[in-house]
Amino acid sequence: MNSRKHTVRDSKTADLYTLIAVMYWVYGWPQTLRNTAHTLAAVANTDRSLFGLLSRDELSIWYFRPSVRIVVHKRNSQSLQDFGSNVAMVWRPDSSLIVVQTDEDFLLFYNLIDDPNDGHLLDQKDVDISGLRRESSELFITEKIPSLILILMAAEEEIVIGTKNGEICGIHWDGSIDETFIWKLTSKTFSATDDINVVDIKYSSMIGGFGLVFSCGRAAFMPLHSHPQTSTTSQPSTPSTTPLSTPDVMSGSPQFNSRLQFVSEVDNACSCAINHKYQLIAFGLNNTEGVVCCLDDTQYGITITHRLVLSGDTFPDASFTAGALTCIQWTPDSTVLATAWQRGGFALWSVFGALIACSFSWDLGAVDAIKSSPFIVNSMAFGKEGYHLWLATRSAKLDNSNDKSNNYLLDGVSKLSMAKSVIASNPSSSINEELVLLTSEDRLFIGIGAVNVGQQQQHYSPMCSTDYIDHYCNGSITDDIMPSTNCSSGEIYWEQQPIAVGNLQWIVINMPQRYLATNWPIRYAAIDNMSQHIVIAGRTGLAHYSISHRKWKLFGNETQEKDFEVCGGLLWCNEHIVLSCYNVMESRYELRTYSHKYKLDNEFVRVLKVDMVPPECVTLVVLTNLHIESTKEQLSILMNICGRLLLLEKESTGELSEQKAMPINTISNDNKSIVYKKVSILASGVENVWIANTGCKSDRPHLTESLYVSCGANGMGVWLPLLPVPEQQTTSHSFMSKRIMLPIATHIYPLAILFRDAVMLGAENDTVLGSRHLPISLPFSVVSRTSQVYLHHILRELLRRNLGLHAWEIANSCTNLPYFPHSLELLLHEVLEEEATTSHPIPDALLPRVVDFIREFPVFLQTIVHCARKTELALWPHLFAVVGNPKDLFQKCLSEGQLETAASYIIVLQNLEKSSISRHYASLLLESARNAGCFQVVKDLARFLRAIDSSEGETSVNRTSTSSTSGIFGSDSTLDTHPTLTRQTSGINHMSP
Repeated sequence: MNSRKHTVRDSKTADLYTLIAVMYWVYGWPQTLRNTAHTLAAVANTDRSLFGLLSRDELSIWYFRPSVRIVVHKRNSQSLQDFGSNVAMVWRPDSSLIVVQTDEDFLLFYNLIDDPNDGHLLDQKDVDISGLRRESSELFITEKIPSLILILMAAEEEIVIGTKNGEICGIHWDGSIDETFIWKLTSKTFSATDDINVVDIKYSSMIGGFGLVFSCGRAAFMPLHSHPQTSTTSQPSTPSTTPLSTPDVMSGSPQFNSRLQFVSEVDNACSCAINHKYQLIAFGLNNTEGVVCCLDDTQYGITITHRLVLSGDTFPDASFTAGALTCIQWTPDSTVLATAWQRGGFALWSVFGALIACSFSWDLGAVDAIKSSPFIVNSMAFGKEGYHLWLATRSAKLDNSNDKSNNYLLDGVSKLSMAKSVIASNPSSSINEELVLLTSEDRLFIGIGAVNVGQQQQHYSPMCSTDYIDHYCNGSITDDIMPSTNCSSGEIYWEQQPIAVGNLQWIVINMPQRYLATNWPIRYAAIDNMSQHIVIAGRTGLAHYSISHRKWKLFGNETQEKDFEVCGGLLWCNEHIVLSCYNVMESRYELRTYSHKYKLDNEFVRVLKVDMVPPECVTLVVLTNLHIESTKEQLSILMNICGRLLLLEKESTGELSEQKAMPINTISNDNKSIVYKKVSILASGVENVWIANTGCKSDRPHLTESLYVSCGANGMGVWLPLLPVPEQQTTSHSFMSKRIMLPIATHIYPLAILFRDAVMLGAENDTVLGSRHLPISLPFSVVSRTSQVYLHHILRELLRRNLGLHAWEIANSCTNLPYFPHSLELLLHEVLEEEATTSHPIPDALLPRVVDFIREFPVFLQTIVHCARKTELALWPHLFAVVGNPKDLFQKCLSEGQLETAASYIIVLQNLEKSSISRHYASLLLESARNAGCFQVVKDLARFLRAIDSSEGETSVNRTSTSSTSGIFGSDSTLDTHPTLTRQTSGINHMSP
């Protein structure tokens, strides 16, 4: 190969905005690589330092960072004629070899050598292997490779080949065939008459087997061992070290066929990918959907956990136009799944099925991204730690159009910059944080939540104007920051503001280049409880940042920085940084603590040696006060293993003496035994967990003592404590449940929880199409922070379960929240809309209970009328049949002196009653307002009465006659600026804070 270096022009990125939806988010401008047209595949090597781009006649090797092509090999016409065009490629795990498949069923072996003494960066080397002959200057051809190659996959010991005649065999990396690894598929196994072959195959040592997709559309898992190893929920299977060619693995086709475990109800699969961390297998289907399966530990089978489906409401006709889900790939940390469709478009999903981003919702100008996607993704590759996503795309219009003038930009390789939440790789650091912390390749993004309204706010020196909020290591301002439109005042102070005046800006902090130069990429990040200090850890060492002083602290001794690698996460404990690391010099695992008050030096470190290797499938281990029995005071252990949330409770001394004969779990440490009860499974399909810091007594214990879990497409769950109400404090029953798991429907992906405020923080993204003259084809991605109130979900589920006393206790503790009336409106609106629009009988209607519940609070009259004005007119009879006659509610408003609320009822009466009746009640309100001195109400009522056309007689007043009104008739406490009801179904969506 000839070494030819090409620089890649970097596009500017706007770093103030990041695309947020769950774990990974695209942000800024995409970058398009030059000279990458007609790319068929983009494949990264094992450590993701290099990636290869394969086209019909060319193979090029690129650095991931910086994005520079370092070597390229172009095949001549004679080579293409003799051996066919390139189709696919795989890397050897040690990155010393690349194997390319051709459409004439040849395998081309490229041996890569990095020789610092040679002028070429990568070159080929001849090897003395029998059965191989050197045919040309660029490739090897083996004589015994099976014909009709359909698919190939790289494994540790060899290459796995799937052929078109139904065989699966192994080929060593030296080109020789593994005679012990041959599997012949039979039609009897599939009850089919036609020949069956493998169209996609993936292998994982963590789950100990293969994920397979067959030409008949069946999907299956095949374990390596004929007798699956037993495992428990608390002890996931360990990585298999059995070679693929051992007798137990390959003992003949009949035994091999008998091990296949098929996915039920799937007969249209076309692709697959394996999640090692959560032990899941994802399959793409021909109907645009996907299924994600897990291994059943008890039945030794494979079952579907969830499906990946584009909502018809959000993406109409996408299921008919997108085509098969042909390309799927997990991120390096197995927390996000990237998918692409045959006819165009791609999407990002959380590990348990929440849709993060989808190109069908992008702003692509006049092009309808759903009906006609302008680009098709051929292949995808993630960079180190998932900070970049490479898309090899081609224009969809080129397939059926001769006009290529507007489509050349869509044919090539684009790099998308990614930001991710720290909970993706370091979940323990944010388990009780009330803010959002994101990391990108060289920046940190902080979204501050809220504090108690009565808490003293901390002010520091002003750090920005209305143009941007940013921290810079060198104090300079770069030109690639987009201006912020969220700033309303001339200066912004670093502070945590109450939710009523929410802080919408991202705080952007540049990472120190001196640390990134030798330790990129950043693997872990954490922020302390006071939101004043941040710590990051890359390949080796760590660095921490003081927000108040705007300074980074790094190791003064670089040797000490290189001596350890953070491998198990890090967190803050008061002033101390606590981390799990591997001591490179002494080859052991350690727990270390550093204080931010001192310089980073081993003189001020505390070290604890541990004899433990961090497990691959455990995503969270934390000490907590949570218990099945709420009266316990001992600490428990909460663990998330492969998405299953487990709770280990200590045995008390009394229980231990009474249950000596029972099997128990014992952990010994320094001749002391800690005895635990049987493991309790709290939830499954869990992605993130939040627990409040219960160090001090709270005035809202139901909210602050709850466990919050995020479960992907299934929304959130709250493990709520059922604290004794005053009527029950004198009696206690052992059979009464102490906690209950309640579901919460979400329209955002939660990134942080404000426990006392009953608010979840997230973000929503949008895209902006650039100018046609810009040398890019994909839009600019922006994001804005958002939030969702979830209090009404808890109240609704408690009322549904006839736990009204607990619902009242929770609501009564939240009455001082500024959006408490808004939460009651949401509660009433959702129940009303669900029950009033259903076509099925409701044996136990919830609406009467909800109305009686709201009647317990002083804002009852206000809640009813505000909800009505944001609801379709057709639902009003159902609402007032339960609530009561609006004329009676109007009279009650007058008697209680709620004149502005009574004015809102005038609008309701105007649409339900005759004009003479609404005029009569308006006159009554006018007299009451005049006597009370409410002159603004008097002014608006006078204008309202003049607007009524007296010639209409007994007919209902036209709605347009009220459109000229203003004041109390055009707005209420929920900012509804129009009295008509034509837009009120969507109006409820605008009530989210």
